[in-house]
Amino acid sequence: MGAPDVSAKLVMQLRASSGLSMMKCKEALVACDGDFEKAIDWLRKKGLEMAAKKGDRVMKEGRVALVAAPDGRSAVMVQVDCETEPVSGGPDFQALVAGVLAATQKAYAAKGPGAVPAADVLALPYKTGETVDLALKGLIARIGENMALRRAAAFAGDGRVGSYLHFNSKVGVLAELAGPAKALASADATAFLADLGKHVAFAKPTSVARGEVAKELVDKELEIYREQAKQDPKMASKPAPVVEKILLGKLDKFYADTCLLEQPWVMDDKLTVKSVLEAASKKAGGAMSIRRFALFQVGGA
Repeated sequence: MGAPDVSAKLVMQLRASSGLSMMKCKEALVACDGDFEKAIDWLRKKGLEMAAKKGDRVMKEGRVALVAAPDGRSAVMVQVDCETEPVSGGPDFQALVAGVLAATQKAYAAKGPGAVPAADVLALPYKTGETVDLALKGLIARIGENMALRRAAAFAGDGRVGSYLHFNSKVGVLAELAGPAKALASADATAFLADLGKHVAFAKPTSVARGEVAKELVDKELEIYREQAKQDPKMASKPAPVVEKILLGKLDKFYADTCLLEQPWVMDDKLTVKSVLEAASKKAGGAMSIRRFALFQVGGA
């Protein structure tokens, strides 16, 4: 029995619906005996296969998107990666990122757990009968470029949330303050959060304070410093307590580079983030603290 006769009109309709090539659409319709709905399912299944084949290709481009509640009580941010800048700037990819953000906001804006596992976001409804995962893989099949949901975050609770998105949509920040309600609602808290987002985007801290830094990481840094000291002739004649004091001084520098509260304030490096926060708290009429932050950067760790 020969292949079914598939009209050019039907092929064109499938092409308009899927965005795939005429040849691929005709192949789908022939495989499904001219059944339009089955052909769409067939293409989706093939799309999943195509996405799997592209899964090991490097993604150095993408977009960060975020949405914050006007009252400062919540914010959601996502990062979706792709391979090339033309795709990241294209309308299809941008629409996908907007859809992923909307799905994440709907599911998590009121919960605000902080980091949201990518697997959980991929399982969210994207539109009728389709998950975020299927929408992502469908676009991979249509455009022919690898893409992935890199990460997502949602902040909500009794604090005050600020956000910052760089003009190129490649860097985004969420930051949350805790403290008395009156202080959090003040213009001083608003101004501090606005500047804090810019600071985090520029200075790239990895934790809020020393207590959040993993002991294993601190031990590794000290091990490196000790090994460096052994190889430094200037250290050979110094007493062990002096060497240890020097090593702890290096560790202080490590904390100042990586811990948000100890970093020099980007707007005035004679100040620290902690001192600027204390000044803002005094003006706001209540002690505020930085509860958490999230930094997303395309091409970053």
